[in-house]
Amino acid sequence: MSRSLTALTRSRLRVALVIPCAEGDPGFFPDGLLEHACARLQRDGHEARLLRVYYEGNRTADAEVQKRVEAWLEGFQPNLVVVERLFDQAPFANFRARSPNTKVALVSWGDAELAQSVDYTIGTTPGQVRRGTTRRSPSAGELAWAVEQLANSLASGDDARQIPGVSQKVGQQTLMGPPATPRPLMTPFEAEVNGECIASGAVPRLTRKYLFGNAGCPYSRAPSEEAFYEGLELPSDDTLSVLGCAFCRAGGDYQKQPEAVLLDSLVEQAAFYAKHVPELEELVLVDQYPIRYLPKLLRVASSANIPQLRWLFQARADGFTRDIEHIRAAIQVATDLGHQLEVYLTGFESFSDAELRRYNKGVMSHELVRAVENMRSLAAEYPNNFAYARAKGHSMILWSPWTSAADIRDNVDTVKRSGLLELFDEIGRNRLRLYPDLPIYYAARRDGLVLDDWEQDDEGAGRLKGYGVEAAWRFADPNIKTAYRLAKELRERLGRETEIDQLASIADAVSGGEGLDAERILRAIGDLERSVSALLGPRDQSQPASSGNQRCATVLLSGPCNNGCLTCPNQATLHSSPPAASVARARESGLPVLLAGREPTLSDQLSSLVRQARGEDHRGVGMVTNGRRFASEAFTKELRNAGLTGASVKLFGYTADMNDAITRDPGSWHQALRGVRNLLKHNIPVEIRAEAHQQNLEHFEYFAALATKLGVRALRVSISLEAVSLLRIAEFNVALARLARACRVGGVSLDVSPLPWGNQPGDRIAEIPTNST
Repeated sequence: MSRSLTALTRSRLRVALVIPCAEGDPGFFPDGLLEHACARLQRDGHEARLLRVYYEGNRTADAEVQKRVEAWLEGFQPNLVVVERLFDQAPFANFRARSPNTKVALVSWGDAELAQSVDYTIGTTPGQVRRGTTRRSPSAGELAWAVEQLANSLASGDDARQIPGVSQKVGQQTLMGPPATPRPLMTPFEAEVNGECIASGAVPRLTRKYLFGNAGCPYSRAPSEEAFYEGLELPSDDTLSVLGCAFCRAGGDYQKQPEAVLLDSLVEQAAFYAKHVPELEELVLVDQYPIRYLPKLLRVASSANIPQLRWLFQARADGFTRDIEHIRAAIQVATDLGHQLEVYLTGFESFSDAELRRYNKGVMSHELVRAVENMRSLAAEYPNNFAYARAKGHSMILWSPWTSAADIRDNVDTVKRSGLLELFDEIGRNRLRLYPDLPIYYAARRDGLVLDDWEQDDEGAGRLKGYGVEAAWRFADPNIKTAYRLAKELRERLGRETEIDQLASIADAVSGGEGLDAERILRAIGDLERSVSALLGPRDQSQPASSGNQRCATVLLSGPCNNGCLTCPNQATLHSSPPAASVARARESGLPVLLAGREPTLSDQLSSLVRQARGEDHRGVGMVTNGRRFASEAFTKELRNAGLTGASVKLFGYTADMNDAITRDPGSWHQALRGVRNLLKHNIPVEIRAEAHQQNLEHFEYFAALATKLGVRALRVSISLEAVSLLRIAEFNVALARLARACRVGGVSLDVSPLPWGNQPGDRIAEIPTNST
């Protein structure tokens, strides 16, 4: 049992500072606040220990992590536990029940905290900005100071409620302390960077540290200016953030320090981490608007002998476009000094204008896309010193209580059309979090969408993503609730690689307006999975033969396409790596090389890429193509001489009208067929890649006859949920069985790409012979 704090007058406390991380990774949650607070407590003579806890998002693994956290607490027996982002209350509540004299304090960056198993909350009473127009954003310095003051107060028996910025929970009542005031970080700057770790798997390397700059955000448009919030009643006290984005507490309060003071602080932090973190690679600026001082910061850091590192900064989309010349100047300084810059976080949030208005983002979808185009332009201009899509810290909120089918469609279409998948991971998981100190919470409550507790089979996004406890809410449209469930289930079954295809199929299904039957859809997908698995494994005489499936190293190319397929999978991601570098990496595998992605035959580097892929060892080189440029015999000869030894030609229909309706380019079918004939004429093995589509399901088996007519003995089926339609999966499963019978009778080999591949090229092709010497 822990010792009574009241008996510890002016004594040394045992303080546990706990940093929980979700998904087995710290992500982009700054860990420096509790590191700094730990160092301050150690300086004051307390026995302060730092613990990093890595949850996996897996219930079994996380239950074991919980037990280990409790055991750690039992072994240490802290008088005070300080935790940030308390998304898993169980270990602390359980320990607190066994050790009632131990106090638990939660550190908040100003968000209203709904956790129940705490005694104190630090940061929820930061007070108002000087103008009195909105709640102030707490700074790292004042939060670390408050942690220190709380520990000292408990050690001396003083009333902790008198500490600015600290509130205390007494029974069901929360007693607010006086408002906090801005305070600097401790000088000289120190942080406990080592600490202890609990993880179910490997402990992540600590290569990234955070530098605290100006608190708050300069964006100050009031949500009340949006029609969505017209007439919305809000509490009249000073606990609300009423400026800036409707879901964020930082708006309208950019606490700009004198530049010299700010730069000295940032460089002092950077120097400390450079000295004490051996594997340091990245420094992240915790500042909503660092663009204007970036060039000076890099110069001052270089003068202070900070080693060459990658500097990560955040920027609003409109700010990036507006301040692009300042950013270019910073990149030029980074180039001169050997540093790298990356805009790692832009809050895009949505590419639906309706959702952007609800979020009060102050920008529209086309402005967001323009910002990405500007990022790409700078990355092309400074490929070694500027990046925008490597860290993937950008944010997007696909699901909100008001999300409609049109919102999902707008997001999916814009992501695909503009190649935006390079910016995000798992866009289908991200949903709005509601806290009762933000206008959007009250809008949801007005519309009857806030709940006392989560609905069955729902728990929100906060816990899984590593955020604090959030308010429960429901979807206004029951169909969108089903859509969210389908997105979750499909991602778990089929993986992230085809998530945009999964979401597109869901958007189409929910746009029909009729009630979605999730169980029927999931049963049909399960049946299809079994059918595909049967064609991926060993086969008996009742099944068609397999081509053998030559495994390859795939190179995905970006660029134009001469077809206009609405369900194209290659639009969504822009592959920014230089093609020659990608081919070089592919060759390192020792496998044949497969060129794919946006139509490879339109690349102006194609012949040289094929020659490079062939190499001096005469490696086999294949291509996934729509085949149209091979209608030119001269082009076919050129690539055969360069080293092309295999082709997988995509056909979308078994008649010209059907094919051309899907490709949206008249004449594409006839060109593709001439291309197949030219490839065969020049002894390049061909497989037909039949792209499953709801328009070709009725007689899907005709692809076997078409292959035979062309003299092709290998057929491969690609399956896109969007192209087939979620509502016609069962029908496609029957069509696939008919095709299998036709291939067996006609002596055509049949292979099917696994469902997680969608209609991506994968890494298999029927045949890629080695180049002859």
